Amino acid sequence: MMRLLTLFCAACWALPFWGHPAGGGGAPCDSSVVVDVTYTPLGGGLVQLMFSVDTNEFLPTTILWQLDEAATSYLGQASVLHDFGGPGNYIACLTIEGLIPGDGPCTYQACVAISIPLPTVFGLPCSSSWNDFVGTFSIGQFTFELVTPLLNPVLDVFWDFGDGTIGSGTPISHGFNGPGPFEVCMTTQELDPNTQDTCSSVTCHWVYFGPDTLPCTDLVQASFETAQQGASVALFNTSLVTGLDQALHWELGDGQTSSLPQLAHTYLTSGPFEVCLTVTAWGALAADTCTSTSCQWVQGAVLASISEAGGGSSFNIWPNPVRDRFTITWTAENERANVVLCDALGRTLTRWSSVASGLTMDVSDLVPGSYFLTGTLSNTSRTFRVIVAR
Repeated sequence: MMRLLTLFCAACWALPFWGHPAGGGGAPCDSSVVVDVTYTPLGGGLVQLMFSVDTNEFLPTTILWQLDEAATSYLGQASVLHDFGGPGNYIACLTIEGLIPGDGPCTYQACVAISIPLPTVFGLPCSSSWNDFVGTFSIGQFTFELVTPLLNPVLDVFWDFGDGTIGSGTPISHGFNGPGPFEVCMTTQELDPNTQDTCSSVTCHWVYFGPDTLPCTDLVQASFETAQQGASVALFNTSLVTGLDQALHWELGDGQTSSLPQLAHTYLTSGPFEVCLTVTAWGALAADTCTSTSCQWVQGAVLASISEAGGGSSFNIWPNPVRDRFTITWTAENERANVVLCDALGRTLTRWSSVASGLTMDVSDLVPGSYFLTGTLSNTSRTFRVIVAR
């Protein structure tokens, strides 16, 4: 029996994020402040990141973007262009300090999960497109054919048959070596009437012509990828479901759950946390409902935000973000303080020791990015996140 199982493939450009108030620079913003973060792929690894605030009463005063696992930062820009280097899964975090008239300053942080797909054979995806194809079986071969397009004129058609072979043109015939299932994907090169430029779209179907059902272990395999930045983790569903309908359930290890295909989550304690994804799938090839679970451990890292203000600690630091020099002070008199500066991977860069009440440090030789500064006295210790931005 031959089955043609529908699976529509499309790229999401504005993806779900989890935002939350962040400490420093004033109290956390209340629920009236909502920041919307979006991104647009521009080819290769280049992405444009933007944000908008859903209330006119919040006036941003400091804007900080952090990307590349906090190794890259942009200060004071409402929109940034950033090259992640190529296709892949990434996380970007935005921290905004602002003023609410009558209430004073507050801080809001949002992180977004960014997925940059592999480029198609015909370049950037179309902004709007709908194409499909049909398959028929005769004398040991399948024939696949593009259905009349509804939106854009189609200039060329490329096929990936899911068995290691490819082809072009429409209609096209192909013989499979085995019953499958095989994921057949059609990529069309189209003419965008709005831009008068070429673009592409991808549509996939699963083909199977074996027994009526298959074991769940052959159909569903839960898996996911992560990208982490400080206390925030981006999660990306990469599960195999062989064209079946599916439902996702994330257990994030701190009591929080989600059903999104990808998301960013910020932990409030250091962890570690066991993240588990359970995939439930059902459909034509499954004799019953199938489930599969995959788990990974992630390490939350509680970081200070843009401004570091006392909070009962013996240490304080300013300015932060910093360009060339910053000062760290402590309240204990005639007691030696040890100060250690580390990079985002925890590698020690330099150490200072002093019995004075403060130190001014030159960081003009450091590349822009995120660093960790730990000050230690005999009975207290505090770690700051220092942002070098130029």
